Amino acid sequence: MYRWDARKWLSENIWESENGLSKKEITWCDGLWDRPICWISDTQLIVWGFGNDDEIPFEPSLSIFDIDTCKEIKRLNGISGFLVFDKYLFSIVPSKIPDVCGLRGYEKHFERRGISVWDVFNGHELLHEAEISPNLYHFGSKAFVTYLGNGRFMISRLVEK
Repeated sequence: MYRWDARKWLSENIWESENGLSKKEITWCDGLWDRPICWISDTQLIVWGFGNDDEIPFEPSLSIFDIDTCKEIKRLNGISGFLVFDKYLFSIVPSKIPDVCGLRGYEKHFERRGISVWDVFNGHELLHEAEISPNLYHFGSKAFVTYLGNGRFMISRLVEK
């Protein structure tokens, strides 16, 4: 996984993302080219998975990277799934993993199905709900949408005390 200067890429060097001076490696993990990632700030990126997928043990974990320095600043172990960040980190492991996603083939690393809510800054899990596996998150309404089948949908929101 790399970062590069998009302005240079768009205006000066169409190969900036391939061999430009601004291209820097953030992290590498063989076989996980489509793994879940999520921005948690303007300069911090969460990347799922640590180690190569053919290595034992492969760790289901999240690494938080500072994009400016390309350095890992924190690792949170045991977190898996699709990722959404909106004040809290939501990790979602559906009951059935779709064929067209970066999680397919890694089911053995998912101990629990459903949705979990995490405080990424201290690494604590705040909530786990096994019965809800949303398909989408709408940032404007701060709501998750779950398809229930037969044309039915469920809307879920995190309500703070």
